[in-house]
Amino acid sequence: MSLVLLAGALHALVLGVYFILKPTPVKSLGYFLLVIFTVIFEIFLNESGVMKHILILRNFSEPLTFLVGPLVYFTYCEATNRPILGKYIHLIPFLLYSLWHIYLVGTYWDSLSSLYASNYSNLVQYSEEYPLSIHAILTLSQLGIYTSYTFFQYRKNPETNSWIEFFIWGYVACFVSYGVIAFLFPLAGNESYYAIIIMLYVYGISYFALRYPASFIFKRKYAESPLDDKIKKELLRKLSHEMRVNKWYTIPNLSLDKLAVEIDISRHYLSQVINEEFNTNFSQYLNELRVEEAKKLLKRPDLSHLKLSEIGLMAGYNSKSSFYHYFKLKENTTPLAYSKSSTL
Repeated sequence: MSLVLLAGALHALVLGVYFILKPTPVKSLGYFLLVIFTVIFEIFLNESGVMKHILILRNFSEPLTFLVGPLVYFTYCEATNRPILGKYIHLIPFLLYSLWHIYLVGTYWDSLSSLYASNYSNLVQYSEEYPLSIHAILTLSQLGIYTSYTFFQYRKNPETNSWIEFFIWGYVACFVSYGVIAFLFPLAGNESYYAIIIMLYVYGISYFALRYPASFIFKRKYAESPLDDKIKKELLRKLSHEMRVNKWYTIPNLSLDKLAVEIDISRHYLSQVINEEFNTNFSQYLNELRVEEAKKLLKRPDLSHLKLSEIGLMAGYNSKSSFYHYFKLKENTTPLAYSKSSTL
């Protein structure tokens, strides 16, 4: 088992370095794999008994596990050209737990050293008493948040790229497996089961890297755009003002070209601002605004005599079916049900 774990750890290390050095914007995948390497490698050190010779490394990978969730989210955003919101804020749990871990190691070092000196087999008993069980709770909580959010974003805009699908579904499977294993085998000894699962996950990523290398190379859509952040903010302010005051979205069959002419913004710049600032395309952007407008109209008592199709037309939908479809997609209810609930 020890050799299997070592092989898996080294595989994750090599693959991680490969993605970091590879000319691709998906750098976070490389860092994600390096974190996986530390987790598997520590399990190898415990299983092989090598850890007793380098006790200072005991639980060294625990703080790094708080980078797994953020790195999965970063990887998904980089692979799909989506902006990463508050990038450095995601690192706060890792930094806080690192300080907590350093404190624990300093506090319990003498006790742990004496246990080691007396009998290495007592380490299992000590592991159950060592006050780090909070790590499992915190890790599961954080991973649960990132897993849910990333998976929700993926389901809203499912990708056709096979490796992205495998990356998301594989990660979800690893998270569920981690929770199940932690529940069924709460004491020492459950690490090897989880290590095997994440090793299979890493091998799967390797398969896609070797089988479809081109799928990992992305050219950012606006990599050569002359727009800087200052200009984008000014264009965003102008777009938001025009939509709020003139409500261009209420025009049925409004096109990107027509809107660009009306508000005097380059078509390409307008498309870039909507894509990057709202993390969506022009059609979805319009539907978001139209649904919000429809909700306001449905709440107005003076318009209660109108048919729903007429409300949809006022919001910018030229057909009742489109109105119902996008309204239910966003609000998870029908316009009729929403109208009735808002009048209660």
